Amino acid sequence: MCPAVFHPPMKRTAVAAAVTVFFILSIVGGLFAILAEVEVEGFVASDLHAPGSFTASPLEDVPAVQGDVQTTPDVSLTISIGQVYKDYGGSIRLSIANNGSRQLFVVEVGFEWVGSLVENVHQVHEELHPGETVEVRAMDIDGPYYSGEQDYRMKIRVLQHRAQGWFRVTSGGDDWLDFPTHTTSVSSMTPAGAFTLDRNNPHYFDKANGLIDYDEPTVLQATNEAVAGLGSGYHIGKACAIFDYVDRTIVYTDDPTEDLWYEPEVCLLNRAGDCEDYSLLIATMVHHAGGTARMYLTEGHAFAAIFVGNSTAELQQAAVGVRSYYGSDVKLMAFHDETGYWMFADPLGSFHFGGLAVGAVPSADTALDLNATFEDTANVYTVDITGVAASLTLLGNPIFWIFLVITLGIVDISVILWAAADKHKPQRCLVCDNDTHPEHHYECKCGQRYHHTCLPSQSFCLNCGTPIEAAPPLPPTRPMH
Repeated sequence: MCPAVFHPPMKRTAVAAAVTVFFILSIVGGLFAILAEVEVEGFVASDLHAPGSFTASPLEDVPAVQGDVQTTPDVSLTISIGQVYKDYGGSIRLSIANNGSRQLFVVEVGFEWVGSLVENVHQVHEELHPGETVEVRAMDIDGPYYSGEQDYRMKIRVLQHRAQGWFRVTSGGDDWLDFPTHTTSVSSMTPAGAFTLDRNNPHYFDKANGLIDYDEPTVLQATNEAVAGLGSGYHIGKACAIFDYVDRTIVYTDDPTEDLWYEPEVCLLNRAGDCEDYSLLIATMVHHAGGTARMYLTEGHAFAAIFVGNSTAELQQAAVGVRSYYGSDVKLMAFHDETGYWMFADPLGSFHFGGLAVGAVPSADTALDLNATFEDTANVYTVDITGVAASLTLLGNPIFWIFLVITLGIVDISVILWAAADKHKPQRCLVCDNDTHPEHHYECKCGQRYHHTCLPSQSFCLNCGTPIEAAPPLPPTRPMH
C-alpha cells in the first residue's frame, strides 16, 4: 500500500526566500567586519626601547713571529655565500679547520673577485689546535663590477707553531695560502618598490600575539643562555647574540600541509620551525632581553625586526655596534616609519643580524645601505609583538563572516534548487483537475497530489497504480472569532 503523506500548503519558495535574506545579511555583516576600523593597541612611545651602544672585546694579539717557513699546512675551508649584488656586495660565512698535526694561528682571511681589484680582508686572530675549527659567522664582501656568474677565490694568512715559536707560513712567494676558485651568481639592484605598509592588521595581530606568553620560562631561559657574558643592560650586541642563537639552534622546517604558527617555546623545544616561528621566537627573546621587536609579513615570508631608535644618530649607533660585534663592515637593512627605525633580523635571509630578509633587494635609489625593497610584494604587514592579543569578538572577526557567507551561500543554492524542483512536480489533483496548493492535500510517493476530499473515492493512485491507504482525518481548523 502507498501511504498518503499529509502536506500543509507551505511553499518551498518561502523557505528559499528566508534563507536568501539571511545570506544577504551575512554578506553585509562580513563587509562591515572587513571594512570597519578595529581598534588594535600596538606599541606606544613608552613601549619602544632602543638598544644601548656596544663595542666588542679586542681581538687577541698576533704572536711574535720568529721567522718564515715555506710549507702548506693541512687546512680546509667550508664556505657559504649569501645573496650578492653588483656594486653592493653581500656576506659570506666560513669555517676554517686545522687538519694537520701542528698548532696554527689564523691571522686573517681574504676574499677576492677573480679578474678584478675588488677584495676584502677579515681579521680572525684565533689559535687553532689540531682537529679544531674556527667559524667566521659573517664576513662582508663588496660587489663585483658585473652581474651574472662570477668567480671568486678565498685565501688565509696563518702562523704555524714549531719548537722555536711561531713562524709565518709562506707559499707561492707570499704569506697568503690560496684556495681553489668558486663561482656564484651576482644579481643587480632594483629601484625602490611601490609597496605599502599596513600596520597591525587585526587578524595577523591577534594570530601572532595570541601565541606569546611572556611568563613562559622556556624562552626566558634560552634568552639568558644566548646573551650570557655580554654584561647587564640591553644593547645591540645582545640583539646580535639572540639572532646568532636562533640561527644555529633552530632548523628551518616547512609545514607539511597548511601554514601553522607555533608558540615560541614550541619552536625551541622542537628545535625546528618556519619563518613565522623564527620571527616570533626572536621577537620574544628580544623582549626578554629588554628590547622591542615586531614581525613583518611579505608575500610568502615573515621576518622579525628590532627597534633601534627614532633618530638617525641612534640608527648609526646601532650599525656601529653590529659591525663591531661581527668584526666586519657588514651591510645592514632597516625600515623606517612613524615609530622609528627597525633593523631586520632574518636568519633565513642573511648570515648576520641586520642583513637582507628573504625576498628583500637593496634599493639602487639611495646611497645608504640601510634601505631595501621587495619586488614581488604589494603589501607589507607589520605586527607589533606586544604579547597581548586584540581579543576580537566573534562578530568582529572577518574570518567568521567569510565562513558564514560561504556556508549560507551553499545552503541558499541548495534550497533554491529544492524549491525549483517543487515547481516541476504534478501540482493538480488527478481527480478534480484543480490546483492543490491553496488547500491541504495528500501526496503519493510518486509525487502525485490529491485533495483530501478526492482521495477517499480512489483506492489506487491514478499516476502509478499503487494502492492508497485511507486518508487520515483533516487537521483541526481554528475557530473563527
